[in-house]
Amino acid sequence: MSHDVLTPDDALSEPQEQNTQPLSEDYKSDRTQVETEKSPPKSTDKERIELPKEPLLKPYVPNENVHAQIVEDDLEEAQNRFRVDSTQTYTVAEDFKALEDIGKDKKKKEKSSEGKRKRDRVLRWKGITVEEMKKKRVERTILDDISGHAFGGELTFIMGSSGAGKTTLLNVLTGRNKGSLRTNGEISLNGRKMTSSEMKQLSAYVQQEDVFMASQTVSEVLHFAVKMRSPERLSKKRRENLVENMLTTFGLKNCENTRVGSVKEKGISRGEKKRLTIACEILTDPPVLFCDEPTSGLDSFMSHQVMKCLKDLAKEGKIVICTIHQPSTWVYQMADRLVVLCQGKVAFEGRTKNVEAFLVKLGSPVPDHASVSDHFIRVLSRNVREQQTDYEARMQKILKTQLSKDRLTLSESVRYQKSKDKNLRKKIHRSWCFQFFALIGRGLVQITRRKKYILARLILTVLVSWFLGMVYLQIPINRDNLLGIKGVIFATLQMNNILYMMPSLISFWEDYAVVVREYQSNMYSPSAYFMARSFTDSLLHLFYPIIFFSIIYFMTGLPITIIGMSTFLTMCIAMSMIITSLSHAVVSLCGNVTISLTVAPLISVPVMVFGGFLITVKAIPIYYKPLSYISWYHYAFEANMIALFKDHGVIEGCNQTSIMTSAMNMECSTGLKLIEDQDFDVDHFWMDFVAVGAILVFWKITPNNYYNSTISLKVVCGEKFYCFIWCRNPCRFP
Repeated sequence: MSHDVLTPDDALSEPQEQNTQPLSEDYKSDRTQVETEKSPPKSTDKERIELPKEPLLKPYVPNENVHAQIVEDDLEEAQNRFRVDSTQTYTVAEDFKALEDIGKDKKKKEKSSEGKRKRDRVLRWKGITVEEMKKKRVERTILDDISGHAFGGELTFIMGSSGAGKTTLLNVLTGRNKGSLRTNGEISLNGRKMTSSEMKQLSAYVQQEDVFMASQTVSEVLHFAVKMRSPERLSKKRRENLVENMLTTFGLKNCENTRVGSVKEKGISRGEKKRLTIACEILTDPPVLFCDEPTSGLDSFMSHQVMKCLKDLAKEGKIVICTIHQPSTWVYQMADRLVVLCQGKVAFEGRTKNVEAFLVKLGSPVPDHASVSDHFIRVLSRNVREQQTDYEARMQKILKTQLSKDRLTLSESVRYQKSKDKNLRKKIHRSWCFQFFALIGRGLVQITRRKKYILARLILTVLVSWFLGMVYLQIPINRDNLLGIKGVIFATLQMNNILYMMPSLISFWEDYAVVVREYQSNMYSPSAYFMARSFTDSLLHLFYPIIFFSIIYFMTGLPITIIGMSTFLTMCIAMSMIITSLSHAVVSLCGNVTISLTVAPLISVPVMVFGGFLITVKAIPIYYKPLSYISWYHYAFEANMIALFKDHGVIEGCNQTSIMTSAMNMECSTGLKLIEDQDFDVDHFWMDFVAVGAILVFWKITPNNYYNSTISLKVVCGEKFYCFIWCRNPCRFP
């Protein structure tokens, strides 16, 4: 075990009377000093609750294995934790064994034991070093040998100027968004070394940006989160009671029926969004809560309200760690501990009450009527007139003054032997079918509320079909108009690119950030969302093609036959669904909407060129033949031509006797001859339906795997994520 190391809190605090019985060295900390300071120097037996043969102070910090056992119990219960109301939690083991029997009332003893158990949690990080890699070389060091700790029941701030490494440290602690960064160091909870997967099991992460479905109300967001995250399927009454308690606890009762909104759509305030995000994340009652810039973009009052919610959660015994740039005085006074970063190193780590004394020791006391946090950040910042050498020398002085060193080393960490391997993979409580139908229900509600979007696409469909119908208005089927007839049939298929590809691609990607957040929260799998979204979009693409068909078919005067009309309508619907599914596939594969707008035409245009209108099948060069075989335009065009002209008979204006002698009459004869001249085969009619159906199924199902990979890579890589096809050094799973 290591020897005691002097910390700023030790150096700056008044000497305290030490207890005669030593504590476990791994857990000697500022917490022990606080408890000693709070207890009177001389207490009577009546004033102190005594245990048999031992004073109370020592049992408060039990041995390492007891602390490690708390973590093991937390991991066992992680999959089934859930808040049944605003103050209680549901777990597999609902009551904890009392540490000592002191002869008190059973309920009070259990409550005291549980509260003490929660506050016994200590999160430590030792020697955290983060380096940005580029071409297998260290581009720069973001964090350099960072150490610190946080306690249960306390609110810890990670402060620093922009670029100091606050968010990077938080991401390392949570095991998220590491990307291509190389990290070293150790993270432990109660002396037990924690892996990234284990930390994710025991923690919740409130990201800086609050992302929700803009069309959902506050109440609907909480109802959906409760329904998807509860370990057991709650009744409607219990779910409503829980949501009601959450709304009241987080001050969201007045806006429960207000839509969340977005940048483009007015909704609730940013402070209410932040409280809603916190409410969704603590549903599983995690022992550790991480928040990235919870007050970013909020005014002083809203910041105070958000931090008050976090402070109340800390009072429940949780470890609450927040990154914060420059808090107001009200917000700063709520913090129990402070970690200040400067140039990727620790400038201060300790209790907030010792910050002013620390600044005095640096020779920069806090001026009268000045905020401590503002002054500290100002001390760490470079003045405009200050030379770089002077600034670096001043920073070295600050870093040397910071004496806080974490006592936990690799050799001191508890090696807790597991009796059996634990499955630490993410567990989604609801079945895939339940997720699928729940997401369909939410998707349908979302569609009904996106009235402007639906109206805009409806107007676009009407205008394009009307414009195309006016170009070929009541075109007669005769020798002079055969090229125009084929043109309108193929143009109908081609217009699906304009009508459905780009809108579908953009709208599908709008919810991407929401899906990432909800997937991280174990609400549902990406495959369930993809299939549900594909299904709801398909409902829209049953509606728009019918309108498109109704306008253009009758305006152009195509033959009114059952087989012709049904085939034409079927192919319009199939083309719209294929194009939409292709858009989903491209954006899922690329992982970036800007790149997708470039890639999508690269796929659709070649198959359209070899669809049979611009060049016949036999005239296609042999090296381009495969494109005609996978072209859905080819099969749809062939089916429409067969359905419309198979039984047409002699085409008006054609002279059958001159067809062999006049090159101008090559395409002029019967409907069958017109089909043959296009290199189409009448016997392929039903095969065309099969081919179009197979292509539709392919684009509906296959992209599901790409979407799963995209979401998973985004969760692992964070902002460093790039499409694994376009990136030379893609991020990899750890």
